[in-house]
Amino acid sequence: MVIWNVSIGAQMFLHYPRVQAPGPLMGVLLAVFCAFALGTLRFPWLQALLLKPGRSIGEVRTQLLFVGVLLGVMALAFSLRLGVRGG
Repeated sequence: MVIWNVSIGAQMFLHYPRVQAPGPLMGVLLAVFCAFALGTLRFPWLQALLLKPGRSIGEVRTQLLFVGVLLGVMALAFSLRLGVRGG
């Protein structure tokens, strides 16, 4: 969450006072977070980064799947928008 907020804040700060539409790096960021959320469901080493010791991935499986699918759809829509807009 912190990385997400910092990236949006940096983009706004770099383009101040005329804030532009999000660039291609925002789409990459969406795709990375989608991969992290969905990868956590599959890879134990990612689960160890996210969960406290003694916790099970089953406790957050539904939420991770929801976030992963939501971010995947957002990344797809964002990339289509960039493609139509021309980059």
